[in-house]
Amino acid sequence: LQDCPEMFTKLESNTKEPLYSGCTKFTRFSTILKLYNLKESNGWSDKSFTKLLKVLKLMLPKDNMLASRTCEAK
Repeated sequence: LQDCPEMFTKLESNTKEPLYSGCTKFTRFSTILKLYNLKESNGWSDKSFTKLLKVLKLMLPKDNMLASRTCEAK
């Protein structure tokens, strides 16, 4: 992270950014971390994880900050 200050700044802001307006339980970072842990512990493919992210993004309020693709989540 020392070599990529922009990445550190983005990660830091994601830990503070709510998943959507008014959300007090989850940040963008905590949500992706929880979902990614599920992906890894259950052996989901990147393709199936992307499909899940897209469905969840549609279910959440329009202003949600959830990644919509596996590569964004990584």
